[in-house]
Amino acid sequence: MINVDHMANTSGGTLPLCLWEYEPQLKKGDKLIFTAFGAGFSWGASYLVWGYDGAAMAAKSPAEFYKEGTISREEWYAKRGVH
Repeated sequence: MINVDHMANTSGGTLPLCLWEYEPQLKKGDKLIFTAFGAGFSWGASYLVWGYDGAAMAAKSPAEFYKEGTISREEWYAKRGVH
């Protein structure tokens, strides 16, 4: 999973945004390794076993949010059930 190519460096938000975007593709039991780096010599990594089927919990296509002109922010939130 990579998001820096279309979101740029979002610093501390990179990993949560990546999970949010790819959640529909994740299945219970998937093994994920996260790596991140920060300013200077700071870096980190973690290992995670995914706990649920993402497609059942997420909007049909969160990536629609990033396609300019395809869907508005309000429409995307409405599809996801966020008010």
